Amino acid sequence: MTFVTVSYARAHLGQLLDRVALGEVIVITRRGKAVARLVACG
Repeated sequence: MTFVTVSYARAHLGQLLDRVALGEVIVITRRGKAVARLVACG
């Protein structure tokens, strides 16, 4: 599981989606708190 900030996620969304497609779980944080999780849906 990888944690990234909202600003990083905005700037690198395509790259993050590629990583999620390979099975990685990405957690997006705002001000140090988890607010969303990117996971593959299939």
